[in-house]
Amino acid sequence: MTGNTDFTSLIMTLDFYMLFSSNTHICFCVSISSLQGYRQRQRDENQPAITGFWRSPVQVYNESSSRQQAISQSIIHDLIIGCCLPLCIVENENFRHFLHVINNKYIPISRATITTRNIPQLVATLKEGIKSRLEEQRSLSVTADIWSDRTMRSYLGVTAHMLNNTSEPHLQTYLLACRRFKGRHSSENISAAFDEILEEYNISEKVDFIITDNAANMKKALKVKMADHSDDFEDGSSSDEEDMDGAQLDTECLLGSRQRLSCFAHSLQLVIGDGMRELKAMSRAISKITKRASLLHTSTVFKDNFESVFGSGKSIPVSSVTRWSSQFRQVQAVTDLDHTALTQMCAVDFENVVLNSREWAQCKELGEIL
Repeated sequence: MTGNTDFTSLIMTLDFYMLFSSNTHICFCVSISSLQGYRQRQRDENQPAITGFWRSPVQVYNESSSRQQAISQSIIHDLIIGCCLPLCIVENENFRHFLHVINNKYIPISRATITTRNIPQLVATLKEGIKSRLEEQRSLSVTADIWSDRTMRSYLGVTAHMLNNTSEPHLQTYLLACRRFKGRHSSENISAAFDEILEEYNISEKVDFIITDNAANMKKALKVKMADHSDDFEDGSSSDEEDMDGAQLDTECLLGSRQRLSCFAHSLQLVIGDGMRELKAMSRAISKITKRASLLHTSTVFKDNFESVFGSGKSIPVSSVTRWSSQFRQVQAVTDLDHTALTQMCAVDFENVVLNSREWAQCKELGEIL
């Protein structure tokens, strides 16, 4: 055979195929039995086809896909908001691998997209919903507080509370703001920031009561907010009907006036705190309980001894000076333990926290009072 074909002649002799190349003049001899075996293996169903080595790429979701959007919204609502996970989780390699295993068509949402687009959209939608509900209300009450975190960044929080206008009224609460508060915590700065939040939701004329703690700056800040709705009446006699009309008018003015009320929990804390400071006879016993709780959270030796006697399910919480209930839980946790076993456990290395019988009785009585 002629031409440019690489193999131009195939001659069959007995048990061989002979292949001649016109270009290289090289002869290849192939056994017929070998060729048949090769063809048999090619027909084997278990033999993978060569086309299997070229796989078509996975068709991923596009940005407008309903499934893509549903997964992204679930990450934001259920994980970041619902579980309070940080935004950086979407950049974590392990989390992205998890998403790929669950659904390899999904393109992980970026942190930048969440912070610049999704969260602002959610905030705007939620705020409009709250505004529409507040617009239907004739009156409501708000709470305000200002605090600093561990990094000394200050925040102002304002919540609104009202009864919904339905056949079965129930209390509804909305967080209106929790924003950074920069500058001095002066009454003027607090008042200006508080006014701005009320104006943002158009509720300045609907607020009846403002509940705050007993801090001097909060009291002073809201003094100027107390609306004076009292009216002057002409002196003179009036009939019973006129007196009744005046009584109704006074009631409306009272209900429509804005008043600041002290937070009951904070006032109770101040009362109990003052009372605890006057318990000179119990100061030694309270000090021992506080030291014992501190040892349980700082000393590994004390922790091991405590768990060997009372088990791992028992503990003594640390008290907080701003939460009287924490003092109560601490005293109750100690008095719920066996006094004899507790004394024996502390008698060797921790004698300074051992409560004698009189101090133990005082703590039991204090727990009942609290």
